[in-house]
Amino acid sequence: MKKAMGLMFVVGALLAMAVSASAASAAPTWRVGGVEVGGKANKVEVTTAGHLVFKGGGLEIGCNVKDKAFIWNEGGVGRDEITEFKIITAAPECETNIAGCKVTGATTTATAAAPWASLANLQAGVPFDEISGIGFTNTLAGCPVAEIVVAGAVNGEFDNATSSLKFTNTPGLTVTNLGGVPATVSGEDAITAPAEVELE
Repeated sequence: MKKAMGLMFVVGALLAMAVSASAASAAPTWRVGGVEVGGKANKVEVTTAGHLVFKGGGLEIGCNVKDKAFIWNEGGVGRDEITEFKIITAAPECETNIAGCKVTGATTTATAAAPWASLANLQAGVPFDEISGIGFTNTLAGCPVAEIVVAGAVNGEFDNATSSLKFTNTPGLTVTNLGGVPATVSGEDAITAPAEVELE
């Protein structure tokens, strides 16, 4: 009887640990107005606006950005795809750390045909959204180089209070035309519509 009780105790403890681990590793899902978003067939379009600062290869380029994306949940995980990413190159919305160095143009690979994919995840209980497949080119004038070509993936913290994605010297990017030197991004990109978008 004692052996059976001991076995039941061990099994119960293992089950409790499994449940706890499962809860700790659960991924966040998208919600709009407190209601969980459905699957990809019912994806929700969102628009965002913000200011991001890119640092790499001795350059710091800070520009206002606007983008469009779709969010949905699949398999208990929040997913999204950025279908449009616009870098505003006109001054003073876009500046560099070098006097006389200006951004004269920008192109990105984010399109409806080839969107950047994102996957929600938890870091120490905090919701994050990892964007992969990033690719953009900034053409420059009066700078040490004529352009920068950037690629990679970044994992940003999602702030539910402001419905915004935040970056703080977040690594994961490289400048491919400068030998693959590492680059980071800082700043904030907030969802402007619809209202009350959360990742939890």
